[in-house]
Amino acid sequence: MVAALGHLGAGDPVMRCGAGAAVGVVPFPADDSTQQAGPPLAADVHGTLILAFDGRLDDRPGLWSSLSLTERERAGSLLAEIGRSAERRANSDAALVHALWRTLGAEETLRRLRGPFALLAFELQARRVVLARDPMGTRGLSFGVHAHRLVVASDASAVAAAEGVEGRLDERTMAHFFALRVPEDGATFFRGVRDVRPGEVLSMALDRTVDVTSFAPLCVLDSVSGGTFNEPRSPQEDHMLHQLLRERLREAVRVRLAGTGGDAVAVEGRHPEFRSRTGVTLSGGLDSSAVAALAVDLVWPSAVEAFSYVFDELVSADERPWMDALIARLGIQATRVPADGLWPLRDRTDWGGYRGGPERSPYQAPMDAVYAAAVSAGIPVMLAGAF
Repeated sequence: MVAALGHLGAGDPVMRCGAGAAVGVVPFPADDSTQQAGPPLAADVHGTLILAFDGRLDDRPGLWSSLSLTERERAGSLLAEIGRSAERRANSDAALVHALWRTLGAEETLRRLRGPFALLAFELQARRVVLARDPMGTRGLSFGVHAHRLVVASDASAVAAAEGVEGRLDERTMAHFFALRVPEDGATFFRGVRDVRPGEVLSMALDRTVDVTSFAPLCVLDSVSGGTFNEPRSPQEDHMLHQLLRERLREAVRVRLAGTGGDAVAVEGRHPEFRSRTGVTLSGGLDSSAVAALAVDLVWPSAVEAFSYVFDELVSADERPWMDALIARLGIQATRVPADGLWPLRDRTDWGGYRGGPERSPYQAPMDAVYAAAVSAGIPVMLAGAF
């Protein structure tokens, strides 16, 4: 199973075993200077909880400050305990979630997490496994039950590859796919393999009692105005929310830049920023445009380069008027990849795509060409909107 996940990570597998279970991860290498440094697998010295965390916490300071003094002291002591049992220092997101889980419990911990994640928690004393995904479903999490075994992985194809799992193609899901119908909730393209749905918590005891619930994250508006999205707000509250959104977006970009290991420098009196070369997959849309603008705010403008695919013949799909206006405004470099010949199904012998099913984005070929251009240019990190 670990070998079947090799396409999702590049590090050496990390394994933890106990009480008839084995939990392993294939980590993606992270620079030691980042707050996510360390393996995405945490266990305590007493063997009460093994937690695998595939994801990223976007608001670690806010998460920590939301704890009471007593909760902070307990979580801090648990982090120190994890550090004594880990091969690397306990500052990883997995270690923090592990400490919160033992401090606040499963339900409250999940409500407070911000960012994309899928997690597996094995509570050894309770003999219980808990699976959960963030409400946006950004990270995958699939499982299968065979005889007396529960098999879990970040990718449905890895679960299907496990010994004993049926793993054959699911004809019902295939029929939905070819009929252009929405698949059933949790269905995958493999028989005997299901997805944990976004925002879902699946708890399974060793007696095979299964409890399925859902959770909703704490609403950010509660901490700003005490209201909900449907209630009217004053101009002052709207301004506060606009500022909060900008701060969160900036922090999300900053966290990704921290993985480059670049030095921080002062630029024209502004706050310390990164000097590492940074690429942005830029379209004419608001998402990638906002990311590009924030990157320039965090990196030397001369170190930021936009990578885009463009159309000389299919002009109705060309977004250069908007891209060029932003590039000129930000003063960044730009690489434009011709995409008129990169249409879907141009080469049916090289379909590629996702191992867990036949889907492939119609924009995959232009995207691959953009990333290839960035690699050729020696760009160490690429930022994107919804690219």
